[in-house]
Amino acid sequence: MKNRFVFIAGIVFLAGAGLFGFLAVRNYFLSQPAVHLLAAAQKQIYVGDVFQGHTEGETLVYNHSDKPVIISDVITNCRCSEVSVSREPILPGEKTTVKCRWDTTGLRGDTSSEFLLLFYKEGETKLYSLPMSVRGNILPKFDIVPDKLEFLKKSPQVQKT
Repeated sequence: MKNRFVFIAGIVFLAGAGLFGFLAVRNYFLSQPAVHLLAAAQKQIYVGDVFQGHTEGETLVYNHSDKPVIISDVITNCRCSEVSVSREPILPGEKTTVKCRWDTTGLRGDTSSEFLLLFYKEGETKLYSLPMSVRGNILPKFDIVPDKLEFLKKSPQVQKT
């Protein structure tokens, strides 16, 4: 019994530490504003009404700084979203495409997934972040509608044996 408690406490601790780590990294980078170095055409990629499964969306990101900007990493808040973006320098005034593949299996209703683009200006070491998300109304793949729905006027009698 004691081993089981220690095992469960260990799992709870590791899950909490992982969540704390993600939130700490996310909050740190959100506190380092991008100061409009990069601007997204849409900070939220809206995919609309989609069925459960895989869906994709994309948007453009523009470099409004005076130097080339390099996207160094992408941090997602769950494994359900996979973000792809070029790691090549984005020249001043130029743009690049951010693509998101989202696994909506098991999700339902108005749902979203967040991610951060981490980037820096060429020749500098300070990291900036651009918070973004993908969002949609997730519909089930099938819906069951009965032909007829009847309600009993009184509870059925239970026979005692």
